Amino acid sequence: MPGHSSRDWTALHNRSDMSWRSRSMMHVKLMKTKRGTCSVEARRIWLNLELVKKPIYCLEYIIVHELVHLLELLHTDRFTALMDQPMWWQYREELNRAPLAQGGWEY
Repeated sequence: MPGHSSRDWTALHNRSDMSWRSRSMMHVKLMKTKRGTCSVEARRIWLNLELVKKPIYCLEYIIVHELVHLLELLHTDRFTALMDQPMWWQYREELNRAPLAQGGWEY
């Protein structure tokens, strides 16, 4: 991710309060309006298949956003602090500029 090193992600992953690591599951499906969802109780994250059409750093932003929900359910100040990383708001802005679905799939 531009402006972000893999060391930063490793540090986030290795935090001692991240006990969800070995129990959480991530899935992909086509969704009409959402980019991703997180079920804290089921420890399950769903990502929208349409995200493959977005830049990789946008996908990484959505993954981190949903993972942070495993630590903080609502978009509180703590959530924002956990999300705090270089440029995350720019990735959100880029995602907000264009619709998620941009036409049919071509194979």
